[in-house]
Amino acid sequence: MCSSDLDDTGDLMKYLGLWGHSRINLNTASVEVIEVAFSGIGMNGEVAQEIVDYRTKKPLTHISQLKKIDSVRPFLQVIQSLSTIESDSFSVEIKAQSGRSQYFLLAGIYINMRGQLVTQGVFSMTPTKKDIQ
Repeated sequence: MCSSDLDDTGDLMKYLGLWGHSRINLNTASVEVIEVAFSGIGMNGEVAQEIVDYRTKKPLTHISQLKKIDSVRPFLQVIQSLSTIESDSFSVEIKAQSGRSQYFLLAGIYINMRGQLVTQGVFSMTPTKKDIQ
């Protein structure tokens, strides 16, 4: 991948996480994440949107609640094996601007087994392209 490819994929980065687990949190994932994650089993964007619409009314307390959505039923077994409804890992993104300078801070945090909030990864504050030019 060359740098010009990275410019074209900038919007994709808002759907990717740097910290976490291999399961998708159906209570927080965007339509795009759900669609891409399950496209291999034939799920399309319309079904992903139905999941988001359902959970927007009331967050899921168990994945099996999705069986109430007719279009999800054929995928439910796979969804249950690859999804969760809770997260213990989060990313925090902060963007700041002062004059022409813009900075970006990204941190990963998680909740350990004792319920304590712990920093995971390295904080990174770097100038953006606009600041370098």
